[in-house]
Parts: sequence; structure tokens; C-alpha cells
Amino acid sequence: MDFKVVKIVDEYLIVVDYGLKHDASEGDILEVIKIGEEVVDPDTSDSLGTLDIIKARVKVKNAYEHMSLCISNEKIASNSSLGNFGSTLAALSEGLSSTQIKALKVNTKQISGGYDESSDLTISVGDLVKVREAELHNPDDYLE
Repeated sequence: MDFKVVKIVDEYLIVVDYGLKHDASEGDILEVIKIGEEVVDPDTSDSLGTLDIIKARVKVKNAYEHMSLCISNEKIASNSSLGNFGSTLAALSEGLSSTQIKALKVNTKQISGGYDESSDLTISVGDLVKVREAELHNPDDYLE
């Protein structure tokens, strides 16, 4: 079942129409997505699905009966305690230990695109949300 963003509280909190009645619980991981281009099997013409773009991963902070308050689940590394020296050292070490991804040998005439991660990732009310990791919980927890 898919859900949607129903309210944007601020830059860190959103409300999703995924609640206790859907077995939501604190700690569940949700993904706000943008439906991507459909991929079709060239041999069978069967639809293989869509190349969806993940706008954000959020975690359920508070679950209510019909909705959940969710907080960003993405972290930003910070070396602020080391000041400028720390950021310079981190930049230098990153340059020394960087790795690159080796390109695949593909038929360039068949490159079709369709997966643009640089597209607008701004979260809006009405965006589609999918549950990715639900916390395991005991169904008896909801009995009165």
C-alpha cells in the first residue's frame, strides 16, 4: 500500500497518512519517492516497473491512529570540532583515498536515460510514500 505526504511541518518534519491502523510504529523507515520512467522488456514488451527516484528517507517519530510524524533519516557528517584544520585534513585524506567507479562497456547508441537523480527532489504535499522497513512489533500491543 502506498501513502502520501499530507503536511510539511518544517524542514525536518513531515506528516504521512500512515498510522497505527496501518501497523505504523516508531522507528519505521519510509521513502518519499518520485515515480520514474517506465521500463519495458525489449523482448516481451512486459512492463518491468518504474525507475523511481528517492527524494528522502524518513523515520516515524510519533505514530498516531491515522498518520505519523516523520523526521529526516539522513545524516550530514560534520568535523566542526576540529575547525578548519579538520575540514582541510578531511579534504586531503579524501583526495588521497578516493575511488572511482569504472564505466561499463555499453553500446552507446542504446543509452536511453530515464533516471535523473538531479531532478527536483523538493518534497511536496501529495508526494508518494512507501514503507521500506517496518519495526517488528507484537499485535497484542494494540489490544485493550
